[in-house]
Amino acid sequence: MLRFVFLGMFILNVYQVSAQDYLITSDGDTLTGDVKGISNDAIKFRKTEEKKATWFKASEVQEAYDKQAKTTYAGRMIPGNSKSILLVVLEKGKVTLFESSFDWQSSTPNMAPSFHKSQKWYAAKGDSELVEVKTNSILGSQQQRKANLKKLLDDNPEIANKLSVDDFSFKSVRELIKDYNALPH
Repeated sequence: MLRFVFLGMFILNVYQVSAQDYLITSDGDTLTGDVKGISNDAIKFRKTEEKKATWFKASEVQEAYDKQAKTTYAGRMIPGNSKSILLVVLEKGKVTLFESSFDWQSSTPNMAPSFHKSQKWYAAKGDSELVEVKTNSILGSQQQRKANLKKLLDDNPEIANKLSVDDFSFKSVRELIKDYNALPH
């Protein structure tokens, strides 16, 4: 009976540790505590043992998890940017999928403002440079984004050949990366 009590306490302890917010610094140090705020280029984090929160620049963040938002973030440099920003991690694996998004508003005279969400997905193998693989913007080349994704998946022709000319939706891109990551490498 005593074994079951200790086993239950152990499982509860493991669950509590895994259910906490954490931040892994670019130096590899793992901090536990609470995410208090997030911007494009920094995260405000209060370590468990401290009362005051500290801002960490995106370049100082390897990974962070916010349990309330159920979201993992990573500080990475995107193409065309000279400094790191915080990206949402959508899929982790041999190919990691990241998202950058922001809301914006447009208006014209005599019309109500309209609200928009700009969304870009980037992907990378390991710590390699990110490449843009999907966006809802009309700017840029969809062919280039497809080529970027195909290059990441090329070592598995079965998956790479699923890259459809007709369906290049956010959902299909994510499914391809999930399928690729599910295979043994």
